[in-house]
Amino acid sequence: MSDIILRKPYKILEYRHERYAAHYNIPSASCVVIPVKSFGDDFSCDVRWQDELGEQHIKENLFFHRENLAPIDPMMNYNLYEIWNAYYGKASAL
Repeated sequence: MSDIILRKPYKILEYRHERYAAHYNIPSASCVVIPVKSFGDDFSCDVRWQDELGEQHIKENLFFHRENLAPIDPMMNYNLYEIWNAYYGKASAL
């Protein structure tokens, strides 16, 4: 079980994409998930993504289980990392 750090960027594990896409009506493969509050093994999260037209979207207070999230690697997931960095990166550095 990995440690989840609040306000850091995560992605949904690939084997859970279909489940979360259907449940929350989000493009789960291209979302960055930002945990904002812990409830044991579950987290209330902000979910952000950019559509094909470049428009930014957010859904707040979506719940994710810790085992369904993986940290974003800034090199491998540059687009997701940049979405997170634009909204949370500067605040996290303080």
